[in-house]
Amino acid sequence: TERGENLWNGIDLREHGLPNGTQTLTVPGTHTLQEAIQIAHKSGAVIFVSPGDHYLKEDLLIDGNVTLLGIDGPTVHGTFNCTEGSRGLIAGLQLVGTAQANGTGVLNVSGGHWTLKDCSISCAASNDAVQIGGEATFHMYRCVIGCDARAYKGTASDNGAALWINGFANVKCVDCTFQGKQKGVFSQGCANSELQNCILCKNSSAVVLRDRSVVLVKSCTFINNSTGSYAVAEEAQKSAHRCTLIASENKFKNS
Repeated sequence: TERGENLWNGIDLREHGLPNGTQTLTVPGTHTLQEAIQIAHKSGAVIFVSPGDHYLKEDLLIDGNVTLLGIDGPTVHGTFNCTEGSRGLIAGLQLVGTAQANGTGVLNVSGGHWTLKDCSISCAASNDAVQIGGEATFHMYRCVIGCDARAYKGTASDNGAALWINGFANVKCVDCTFQGKQKGVFSQGCANSELQNCILCKNSSAVVLRDRSVVLVKSCTFINNSTGSYAVAEEAQKSAHRCTLIASENKFKNS
C-alpha cells in the first residue's frame, strides 16, 4: 500500500528518516515476515509488524535493505540473521530467542549498517542476546538486552553475553540496559564500541574486553554485577568517564 501522508499505523515515518509516500507492508497478512523482507529488498517498502506474538518457522535471513517497525510492541520469537551488505532499521519490537544451542544469538549481525531503537531482546540462559561481528556498524538506542526480567531468578546465572562484539565491528549504544547475563558486554578481536548513558545490571561481569578491542564508557551506571564492573585483557583498552557504581539498588527492567 502506498500512502501520501506521513502517519501510518500511528507511527510518523519522518521520525525514522522515511520520505512521504513510502510503500508499506503489514505482517502477518498476505505475506510471511520472510516473504515481506524479500519484497522490501526490491521495493524499499517499510514493514510493519502487527501487535501480538509471532513465531518464526525458521531463522529469518536479512541480506538487503530493510526497515521493520513494530505496532504496539509486538513480540517475535526466533532468530534474526543480518548478513554482510545488509542495512536498515529495527524499531519497537520485542525479540525472544528460541534456539537452545550454546553461543547462539537472537539477533546476529555479521556485517552491514544497522540501527535498533526501542527494542527488547531476550534469550535462553546459555546464549547471547545480540552478536555483532565482521565489519558491521551497529547503533542501538533505548533498548533492553539480556535476560527477560519476567523470568529472572535473582542471580546472574545465565551464560553468554547480553551484547557480544567481535571482529572489526563498530558499535554505539545509547540509553540501553544490559542485564542478567554472565557478561553484560563482551568485546574481542579489534572491535570498537561506545556505551553512553547505559545501565549494566545484575550480570556476573558488566564489561569484558579481550584481544585488541576498545570500549569508551560514558555516564553509565553499574548495578549489582557480582564479579565486578570490568575485566580487561592486557592489550584491550577501556576508557570510562562519569560512571556510577550502585551495589544494592534494583533497576532490573522488564523486556
